[in-house]
Amino acid sequence: MHQAKETPGRPHGRWKRARALYRNVSKRRTAWLLLKDTVNSCIEYRVLGLAAEAAFFTLLSVPPLLLSLIGLLAYVDRWTGADTITSVENNILEASRTILSDKGVREIAQPILEDVMKVGRPDVISIGFLFALWSGSRAVNVFIDTITVMYGLDGARGIVKTRILAFGSSSSPSSSGPSRCR
Repeated sequence: MHQAKETPGRPHGRWKRARALYRNVSKRRTAWLLLKDTVNSCIEYRVLGLAAEAAFFTLLSVPPLLLSLIGLLAYVDRWTGADTITSVENNILEASRTILSDKGVREIAQPILEDVMKVGRPDVISIGFLFALWSGSRAVNVFIDTITVMYGLDGARGIVKTRILAFGSSSSPSSSGPSRCR
């Protein structure tokens, strides 16, 4: 086993450059310059736009995924004989009441749920899964893009390779599981 090296007393990298740059500057002025540099970096690397884009595509993938899972649950419930459909439907309608008005729940959410659960629509299941996969992989693509921009690797990997990586990461359950982190 190797011994850990002693860390030298002098700072390295960015810290060293910052100390050299702000050597004769007051603490208040240093705080202002640090804040200004941080805001400029966030604007330059479009941090807020990438965060908004990631949130948008993540939220966009949730409803079709839920509809697909509910439609799949309708088939499984018929095979198993368990009455989980009614409790799931009641929970979803109750949760949608926190976002939608009562009229919206009666006219939008309830007919969609009844149509998907009672009839068993394979078209809604397959199209929902495809749409959820597309928007979910787009969200993963934005996360990958954000990481590469923040680490200064923008443009190192091509657009097609990044999109394939994002699609594979969002479609393969083993690529994001705990065994992958080891």
